[in-house]
Amino acid sequence: MQLMGNLRERFCRSIGIHKCHVHGTTIRAPGIIACGTNGGPISIELKSFGDWAQCTPEASGLREIAFTYDDEKDYIARALDLEYRALRGGTSAYAHPIIVSILVDDKGVSQGIRVVTDDRASDADRRLAVVLSKNLQTRFGPWNLNCQDIPMREGEEPVGGTFIHDRCTGTNPDGSGQTLVIEGSYLRKKGQQGLSVETQQVNKGYYESQTRLELVNPPYLPSEGR
Repeated sequence: MQLMGNLRERFCRSIGIHKCHVHGTTIRAPGIIACGTNGGPISIELKSFGDWAQCTPEASGLREIAFTYDDEKDYIARALDLEYRALRGGTSAYAHPIIVSILVDDKGVSQGIRVVTDDRASDADRRLAVVLSKNLQTRFGPWNLNCQDIPMREGEEPVGGTFIHDRCTGTNPDGSGQTLVIEGSYLRKKGQQGLSVETQQVNKGYYESQTRLELVNPPYLPSEGR
């Protein structure tokens, strides 16, 4: 899924975020439909979006339903040893692998979207995941974004001298009352050492590089993240 150009409008045409009943939604070449885990790995797989009630509500009362597009072309490209990045057509935004979810209420009506970069991506893609937050900040600039740097917390460290953790909030200028949050991070969390004490070798992948976007209809508010 390419969330390019006008992300919200294009996504809504595919999902129907405005008063769209999930059981009536059709998605192009769906791969997996499952209960989400706040942007993390999928939980219970579902046969269709109509099974939304099997997912556990979050604190807001909304249920997260994650999905992917069919990645068959990706597997073929890998098997043929072709240039994977050039041919990738799976679930991505601005060429970054992502996990996409819709957030539905207790009537099965979609009330929001959640987009989180996929930690299962290659190390090269993961390292650049935070860049997506800058792409989205530019895309949603008209939403009068208020961006703040989040101070380094106990146990956190920079990655090679670089520490990024910011959070932007905004409101849709169309007067609909929709709100969003864009959060980007590039840091080492507590216990993520860049160098192994035992072997003195570099601990590959021991860092967090992530982008998270959440957009919801009123009266709901974006969650605080993970």
